[in-house]
Amino acid sequence: MKWLVRNWAAVGGVVALVVVGILLCGWNSFEVLVRLQLLSFVAMLVHQFEEYTWPGGEPAITNILLHKSDVPDRYPLNALTACLGNMALTYIIYLLPVFLPHVIWLGLIPMYMGFAQFIVHGIVTNIKLHTWYNPGLGAVVLLHYPVGIYYCWYVANQGLATTADWWFGVLGLVVGMACFIAIPIYKVFPRRDSRWPFTGKEMEKFHVQEKLARLSK
Repeated sequence: MKWLVRNWAAVGGVVALVVVGILLCGWNSFEVLVRLQLLSFVAMLVHQFEEYTWPGGEPAITNILLHKSDVPDRYPLNALTACLGNMALTYIIYLLPVFLPHVIWLGLIPMYMGFAQFIVHGIVTNIKLHTWYNPGLGAVVLLHYPVGIYYCWYVANQGLATTADWWFGVLGLVVGMACFIAIPIYKVFPRRDSRWPFTGKEMEKFHVQEKLARLSK
């Protein structure tokens, strides 16, 4: 368990490579909707790898920049909740549509999640840090948006999505983010005395504290 908590994002990077290999080897054996959902799954795995492994920095961005924590190595986000919350979100929300590709509202949820990531990574964090890039933004721009836009165009063009599908997708986005991220990670499980702090190395990635110190001068 301890090993997984420290390495889940890197494991996700390996899983992403495996899925890409499977797609390349059997591209024509997958229908379009399944291909797109697998690519969306890969996008989220790469997104998390970018946030937590390389270049990393999400623990400091979340706890220091966004939440101004007095115990930034473990509150409100800690290593355990980051692992469990992100893995549950990814391996449930992003994989279910792979096995149920024709439930379009379900397939829209991960696409909407990808779009929503731009608010935090493309706008809020960049404004607060005075940067043009932060960990996670690369996957948003290069993977989430191209895949999500094409998926939305495809289901609309093929007449696969009803008006209800589009709105149920939005509802699913709200419920999914609440159940897997907002409530468990930031409301139920955060503890200032958590036994699962991020390591010093994890907190130093992307040099968030140094950037904030320069901005305060």
